[in-house]
Amino acid sequence: MSSENSNGMKLIRFFRLVGILGRVVILARALVVMAIIGVLLYILT
Repeated sequence: MSSENSNGMKLIRFFRLVGILGRVVILARALVVMAIIGVLLYILT
């Protein structure tokens, strides 16, 4: 029972880490896209 419980906790922690990393990646992509658009607008104008 205890080993199954610890494995469950590991899975929960793993999925939480994956979720946090996913959000960070999405935020990073959004920032990169905004930066590229800003640079393009700055060059074009």
